[in-house]
Amino acid sequence: MTTSRRRQPAYRHDLVVRTLFALKRAGALEQAIALAEQEMPLWPQSPDVFFALGDLLLDWAIRHPEQAAQEILPVVEQAWLKCLEIGEQPSLEGSVRGRGSFLAAHHLAVLSEQLGRLDEAEDDRSRASVRWVVGSNLRSIRRSSISASASDQPPAAKIATAFRGTSVIWLIFSGLRTRENLEQQHTISP
Repeated sequence: MTTSRRRQPAYRHDLVVRTLFALKRAGALEQAIALAEQEMPLWPQSPDVFFALGDLLLDWAIRHPEQAAQEILPVVEQAWLKCLEIGEQPSLEGSVRGRGSFLAAHHLAVLSEQLGRLDEAEDDRSRASVRWVVGSNLRSIRRSSISASASDQPPAAKIATAFRGTSVIWLIFSGLRTRENLEQQHTISP
């Protein structure tokens, strides 16, 4: 544990992760990336920070499709792989169960599938369902999201469509919205 991390108040971890998510939702991606760069050295053992980073960079990739495949999506993948490497960290204030295991594995499966790496996607999907019994529910949401996407969409748009159901699951586990708000948000979202 680093000295700088020891000095952080317990609530700061939760505050940082929620701020990253709020900035992402507000479309302030540049601000969120700057905050992530500033905070990551303080939270090297936080799957929540790396999970939020991957989610944030996925939105950045959607905004910048010309950079997505070669520059951004590999970093997104590395962020979620780091979540799995770290594992669950329930001792961190505000840590969400699954970000160091099944949620990260599920996100990797969807990303791999959308990039055409089907064997990797199946491995990640297996990892996700082994880590959490809800795996079959996650796959059904993923399938319905993917089937809604048009085959002529650019890769970044296909990935965004595939993750639409995942973001609802992520919000449920993070406790940021009520079920009614989530259903309304999911129905209204494009």
